[in-house]
Amino acid sequence: MITTIILLLIVAYIVLNLSGFATNQQTDRPYQELGRSDHFNLAEDGLIIGFEKRSVFGSRTREKLMGEYAQQPLYSHLVEPLFGNDKITKVRNKLFKSYVHQNTKVMMPTQIVSRINGVQQFEYNAYSEHPDGKYDYTRSFQEISTLFESLKDTGTVKNKYTHVFVLNMGWNNDQAVSMWRYNKIINNITSLAAEEDIHFKPFVVAITWPSVWRSISDFKPSKWFFHIISYPFKTQDADELGITWLNWIVNDQLPDIMDQSEDGRQKLVLIGHSLGARILSRALFSSKHLLQAKDADSIDLMIGLQAAFSARRFVAKGGLEGQPYSEFADKKAKLLFTTSKHDRANRIANYVTRAKHLGGSFGKAFAKKHALGTRKQSNKAVYYIVDWAKVAHKEPVYHNKVLLVDASNIVVGSKKPKLSAHNDILDAPMAKLMWHHIKHLK
Repeated sequence: MITTIILLLIVAYIVLNLSGFATNQQTDRPYQELGRSDHFNLAEDGLIIGFEKRSVFGSRTREKLMGEYAQQPLYSHLVEPLFGNDKITKVRNKLFKSYVHQNTKVMMPTQIVSRINGVQQFEYNAYSEHPDGKYDYTRSFQEISTLFESLKDTGTVKNKYTHVFVLNMGWNNDQAVSMWRYNKIINNITSLAAEEDIHFKPFVVAITWPSVWRSISDFKPSKWFFHIISYPFKTQDADELGITWLNWIVNDQLPDIMDQSEDGRQKLVLIGHSLGARILSRALFSSKHLLQAKDADSIDLMIGLQAAFSARRFVAKGGLEGQPYSEFADKKAKLLFTTSKHDRANRIANYVTRAKHLGGSFGKAFAKKHALGTRKQSNKAVYYIVDWAKVAHKEPVYHNKVLLVDASNIVVGSKKPKLSAHNDILDAPMAKLMWHHIKHLK
């Protein structure tokens, strides 16, 4: 059975690449809607950064799209392989090259919107001149760099906001759905802060990315097929985006525009759902790949809602991915991930790749073997597991571990309206869980 599935995926990969679906159709409208309209409003001040993926296959195409970066390996102006020749570094660099350098497509920001003092406007829009878009990687990088430089020079973020949030949704969420979810999350948290009379003024960086294929198709069999078959490609895209652009944004650019002084330091919080948690966790742990390495440790809290990546990533000698998050104890950021026994999303990954997704029961079962309180004891423990039903009114404790919150009492889904447990993250109970940990940041 597993062999058959793998063979089908290989055949699909070849067919999709030869047919062009893997390069063009994944960004056919769902991630261009913002560029064609003006109704994507942020509920709070911040930025909307819309990424798309474009083919660089063929020298002429590459030259036209990449401009001055055409002769360089992809993203080489942002990140580079790790220095070192030990076994783990070799594995990590091999994966880095597969995500980054060995690609025939490149991620690029094509839509950048700012909302400052309630005024929203385009900073860059690849669709402003033509509805089919004018794709220019060099210009897109210049535009986003200029924006961050302007925010730094003017002190716009530093002088006004209490928190900076980076929000990222997961697989199969088009741009409209993602924006609605971001506003829902922030509105819920803002309401809770107001109820407790706590000063809270967030600056929100909302990320959209090409997480879906054929979402606008009216032919249901086609839509279903591309939905299912896209998943392994989207996991690769998530790691690619995390290790490159989001790494640069959260570890390099955002700290520079924030107040880092002791008396007024703003809190930097990452919130990702599903593959969005994969993107942001990969960004958090990829700072050493930055070209201009800094003291990249400004992130205060990482919240992963029903994360779609393996629990093995945090464990030394855990899996085939080079244990990329195993140095978690060296990071300042507090790490919070939710899990639920009701989350049955993509359980097949456990059988095909042995990935124990952190948001579901396989991930929790694996985490328990490496948790504080087991026979493997405290110095080697990776996870600290708590039941949200029992700790909701207690001050959060992390024990310098990865805090895995069993939220089975609130992440349950529903039949009417139909909602899977995996996507049950937008209601008041989940907002309370997030706000509880945000307000206790020191």
